[in-house]
Amino acid sequence: FPVTIINKRDLRCGINDSTINKVFPKLIPTYPYMRYNLLSKVKWQNYEWQRGVFVQLKMDQMYASIDCYDNKEVVMLSRQGTQLPEEPLSGIINDVVSNLEPSYQYHGELVLHKDGTPVSREIGNGLLNSMVKSGVLEEGYTPVYYVWDTVELSVIRGEKPCTIEYEQRFEKLSELVKGTTNVVLVKSKKVHSIAEVYELYAKA
Repeated sequence: FPVTIINKRDLRCGINDSTINKVFPKLIPTYPYMRYNLLSKVKWQNYEWQRGVFVQLKMDQMYASIDCYDNKEVVMLSRQGTQLPEEPLSGIINDVVSNLEPSYQYHGELVLHKDGTPVSREIGNGLLNSMVKSGVLEEGYTPVYYVWDTVELSVIRGEKPCTIEYEQRFEKLSELVKGTTNVVLVKSKKVHSIAEVYELYAKA
């Protein structure tokens, strides 16, 4: 029973994994990543607009992190920490091994394409969830990884803080994915006012 509830990250006593890890460091694996924010939930007035703020298209099928190790091993995990099957994602894995830098974790969204075009969230999410369970992806669909961040694995493991600002990390990604087919940069633009944000939203 104790093992079961820890694996589910739910001790059923009103505390979560971060509280447990403060007492027993790294007992329960966590998977930090940069998420989007709604304007209504943030103090956008305090953003450094003069410097520029990143606005990115929110992809909406299945989040996945990719651990790329020095020995060329690649591990893809879902938001819940479930390891994703390699065979149906081999095109993405080949791009990662050939082009991306090892000792880093990459954050992005798996999006299914059909005839070169992303399918709807309902179709894509359903097929991807089925793939996770069966290890097989329905024929006719191509998984594409839309990436937006990269962080050193040593930072993810909590061995050191992240000292590289997002702008630098994003520039690094932009260079790394220039030679890839199945790993692409998420659509992004740096803006300098809230008016530009609303203008982009209207065009999305």
